[in-house]
Amino acid sequence: KLCDHGLNYVSFERFTEEEIAGIFRKKREGDDISNLEAEKFKTAILLFLGENYHEKGWVQQFHLGALRNNNKRMLRQLGPDTGWDSIGDYSQAENLSGFLDTLDGKDKLPKTILYNL
Repeated sequence: KLCDHGLNYVSFERFTEEEIAGIFRKKREGDDISNLEAEKFKTAILLFLGENYHEKGWVQQFHLGALRNNNKRMLRQLGPDTGWDSIGDYSQAENLSGFLDTLDGKDKLPKTILYNL
């Protein structure tokens, strides 16, 4: 009953359902999407998941800001995510605030655990 997300940062860009459908259609057809479109789509996915976690009574957990696999030699030897991560320098607060506030505004904010490395 817990879903764990490892993210550099939480995406949060306002969007309309029509925009998301258009972005999905573009990507499905093999067209390039802009960075802004990608952030809107990521936001839509995270909000969809958050609402579903709330509905099911699940906890969402976010590990934010990890800079992954810093030691390339050990990455080659042992594979990804084997203890060579460190603190990343990513901006967090503004997007995280908008994301959590949007779920709360719909009364669909699930229990949430945040970890910042």
